[in-house]
Amino acid sequence: MKPPRLTWITVAILSLLCLGSLFRILAYGDLRLSVATPDTPSYVRSSRNPLLSWKVFAGERLLTTNLLYKLTVTDSECERVPRSMPGIGQESKRVVQRCFVGTVFFQNILAILSWCALAYTFSLWIINPFLKLAVIVTILTFGFTPEIAEWESILSPESLTISLFILTYAILLAIGHQIAYASDKLTSRRISLLIAPWMAFYLGWIFIRDAHLYTIPITGLLVILISFFPDQKKTKLIAGIVLIFFAVFAIGYRSARDSLRATYYPVTNSFNFYIAPYPSRLAYFYDRGMPELNSPDLQAWMDTHLAGIYGTFLMSHPGFVMSTLLEHKDYFSSDYLQPYFKTKGVPYYDSLFLVGEFIHPRTLTIFLISVILIAGFLLAALIRRDRQAIVLAWMAAWFLLATAVTLFITFFGDVAGTRRHIFPSVEMLRLFVWLASFLFIDHFVRRQPERITETQQVLDKQNGKSRSADLEKKF
Repeated sequence: MKPPRLTWITVAILSLLCLGSLFRILAYGDLRLSVATPDTPSYVRSSRNPLLSWKVFAGERLLTTNLLYKLTVTDSECERVPRSMPGIGQESKRVVQRCFVGTVFFQNILAILSWCALAYTFSLWIINPFLKLAVIVTILTFGFTPEIAEWESILSPESLTISLFILTYAILLAIGHQIAYASDKLTSRRISLLIAPWMAFYLGWIFIRDAHLYTIPITGLLVILISFFPDQKKTKLIAGIVLIFFAVFAIGYRSARDSLRATYYPVTNSFNFYIAPYPSRLAYFYDRGMPELNSPDLQAWMDTHLAGIYGTFLMSHPGFVMSTLLEHKDYFSSDYLQPYFKTKGVPYYDSLFLVGEFIHPRTLTIFLISVILIAGFLLAALIRRDRQAIVLAWMAAWFLLATAVTLFITFFGDVAGTRRHIFPSVEMLRLFVWLASFLFIDHFVRRQPERITETQQVLDKQNGKSRSADLEKKF
């Protein structure tokens, strides 16, 4: 078998990926530089739980960060690391901390690889060669400007959240491309080799924050819908994937309840801010068995029931949800620059920041544009009913729904650190606008001579008949 021919566009893409990676490695200083946050010691403590124990799932923090810190942090003294606390005006400098060299280096390398993987797999969907190059440059610029790149130096889960989500979607794009253009089935060898890392990265992302867990029902439903794709019969593979997802959901849900991560303190904070000061809202909780606010039994009731009843309250009060979102709309148009350290010694930082302002649109309009774009994908799938349109609609729906669910839960799930919690979801919405726009532009700039010729022939025939009729009338 002859190796595939190396075309100029392939060389150009690989060159851009290499240059972009080199730029990212050099642009922000030593990849071992890090800064701790007030939450960093809790990640170190939680990682001390035995690897084969329930506490790895139901500890103070979740599985993915527990594994990362267990593998990269071995010194027990690391819990007493100096921390940056911008909330009280105490910012630290980035330094090479012996305890966290492995952790922060892993975060940086994972981020670089994830953005390169997304740029490459998304470019597979673009036909126009010049748009392919524009896609590569845009995606790498999006991930390597300060709005996102500086978070890789912070010992907090935001970097992992973005990197693992990006890697998950990059592999999903590769799977979708095989189904759409190579007509592969899920059971084909090429797709089977991609499904395992896709699930691994997705489950790794799930176990970073409890909010991510609630994307599993959406993912499971969309996977079931694959059995209705053209030429995709119901397979044991689909059933197996769905069963694994819902087993993971059960484990994640139970571990969150056992660890009390939701009520100590996130949901309790939201309850005290959104519910407790308002008697009309409190009535909803009293009707469902909540003790009085000054009752000694209140905390025990909250540990068992608050998260579920608070969730049903949100679902049954859309007016409250909308008014709260509008009241705090400034959260959704932030620049999301990290607040934990002042960037010094980075050449051309002002230029990088300026480019970031162009590539990360700080406007609420992205929410409306995202709705319009996903509607376009769904309409194209319904009207065209071809493999490519259906697969694109599926992948766009997963990206947008997963982002929307995590954004909703992280916003209403805790009032402490809201800006930091919603940052990954809002940035993914901004990225979605770029990705979807490139797909639509590529569709319109494609040359389709066959269809144009057929259409022109029909029009010529109609015009010919009209001219003949006019001549007959004249004579």
